[in-house]
Amino acid sequence: LHHWQDRHASLVGKLLLKRALKMFGYPENVLNDIRYSQNGKPYIDSSLDFNLSHTRKHVLCAISRIPSNKQKFLRFLQKKIA
Repeated sequence: LHHWQDRHASLVGKLLLKRALKMFGYPENVLNDIRYSQNGKPYIDSSLDFNLSHTRKHVLCAISRIPSNKQKFLRFLQKKIA
């Protein structure tokens, strides 16, 4: 029923993400570098975590740097799982 609202919210989310990433020092065309993990989660690089979400009236863009100790832990887990 609300396909155009979902498309609009998705676009707003991407624009918010682009602006936030620019504040973190990423280049203007950073959205071209988005990749997807095996389970479908989008990512840019291992030092950054972000999430986009929306409802009918609100769009959320959350972004943060991943602390280096968390990166080490994630690498440790990846080695244990592999």
